[in-house]
Amino acid sequence: MKKFENHYHEPLNYLREKDIESPTWYEIRDNLLEWYIQDFAGDSIGMDMLVEYVRKQKKIESNTFFENMVNSVLFSKLSKKEQKEVYQIAKNTFMDGLFYFEESYILNLVEKESLEKYIENNILIQDEEKLRFQNILLQSYLAACKIYEEKIEINDSLFEKWLDEDGYEYLNHQIEIFYIFSMIHLELFNQQYLKPKIEKFLAKIDTKNDFTIAQSIMDMYEIAVEFGEEYPRLFLSTEEDYCFIKFLGLDIEGDIIEHDYEPYESMLNIRYTDENGIMKIDYTKMKEDKFLMKWLDEDGTIEKLVEDYKILKRILKKMQKELDKDYCDDWEIKGLGG
Repeated sequence: MKKFENHYHEPLNYLREKDIESPTWYEIRDNLLEWYIQDFAGDSIGMDMLVEYVRKQKKIESNTFFENMVNSVLFSKLSKKEQKEVYQIAKNTFMDGLFYFEESYILNLVEKESLEKYIENNILIQDEEKLRFQNILLQSYLAACKIYEEKIEINDSLFEKWLDEDGYEYLNHQIEIFYIFSMIHLELFNQQYLKPKIEKFLAKIDTKNDFTIAQSIMDMYEIAVEFGEEYPRLFLSTEEDYCFIKFLGLDIEGDIIEHDYEPYESMLNIRYTDENGIMKIDYTKMKEDKFLMKWLDEDGTIEKLVEDYKILKRILKKMQKELDKDYCDDWEIKGLGG
């Protein structure tokens, strides 16, 4: 692993040379010491910058680079004890699913004088009546470091409270948060979270033939039986968290709902429009409905879902041999520079 002679000059010089067309990037070019804070709070260019930097500097591990930046920029005025407190605050708030939190909540963890120092140094931000970190990705990074240190298992229960408390903030950055957890400890993330999620998903699929594979996937995604106002898109409703599918670079939800309606529209209307003029299609009955099966086969839906299934199988097979490999293939994270 390459060591930095100076904690931040080398990565900052690299960032200064980058030519990125982004309003956020231009806004911070004159103050690079805050690049990751402002970018993460804006359009996540910071995450892209991190990935691109690690790609080009093969000998530099991503978590080392990021930690050097955090320690140099964010924690430069804090003692070791105070730094530990900040990691603890991030871990507690993350595990409680809190992006915004009361001052009284933090005062159960640190002294008033320390809290004032964290606010003064912009580690915690006062937002109306509440406090928060600069953004959820920085909060997640600090929390994940502490979670791994304390050997807390990375599973669904770790993220469940976000949906009850500050779901919007979490869902808006869910893939990036997963990437941060994987970036810090690839092998543990894959072993404890990603591999079990893929195995559980594949175990629910009836592999008798292409139609049963497609049917199983559509059943898991719980397709609504009627079109919504945005016809011809369908509503999907499921309590299961399938965000890991997008993390792997697949778009199963899109493959289910993006149909070629035009050649079949008149027949679909005749067969599936009820007395109130609402089109209803029961996708759970695909194997019994010859026309529905024919339509989904001819417009490529079956083929796409089968291919998704095969890709997941290949990923799992590879993961069983290489747990320390980066399997994130989400274009928003990995797509910088094409």
